[in-house]
Amino acid sequence: MDFKYSYFTRGCSPQLRELIECLDSSFEPIFEANKIEDDSTPFKTLSQMQIDTRPKMDAGLTIATTLGVCFFIASWAGNKALDECYETYLKPGFKDLVNKLRRSKTIPTEKSIEFYAVTYFGDLDCAVVIRLTSELVMESEEQNLLIKETLKSASSYIEQYGVKGKVHYYHINNGNVNIEPMLRSSIREIQSER
Repeated sequence: MDFKYSYFTRGCSPQLRELIECLDSSFEPIFEANKIEDDSTPFKTLSQMQIDTRPKMDAGLTIATTLGVCFFIASWAGNKALDECYETYLKPGFKDLVNKLRRSKTIPTEKSIEFYAVTYFGDLDCAVVIRLTSELVMESEEQNLLIKETLKSASSYIEQYGVKGKVHYYHINNGNVNIEPMLRSSIREIQSER
């Protein structure tokens, strides 16, 4: 499968450097080993990939951190593409990331973290966005299983009903997830929801 990737982060100013380092050191070795190239161009050129990365001041916000891993795939390959993204890249990278964030001295474990797994399919002009809202105390294996099952659901929906919007959005929150996608126009629109 031929694709490119990129990341995005958002958090309180003092945490941004550590967030970027944790994200990079968790996923970059996996991408490099598989000779996958980084490409942030879609954030500038695709309307659905618009994101908000402005640093936030911590005023008692319940969401401390936002981290996103994005895959840019030229053509739809159904569940096979999503399964490969999950098994080869998301699962091991996410597990390592959660372990690093738990050991962090600057990222509070009692506040929620938002992890975005985004897969954009060029031929469909559609992004499948999975947003996991969780505290770092939740086991990463449980989170990983929820992400995998949601990717299967997303694939089945597109196979059965086709693309219904620029963004098919699934939100995993406290172990619950929507079965059908919520349709949005961009990642930024999702980020504005709380």
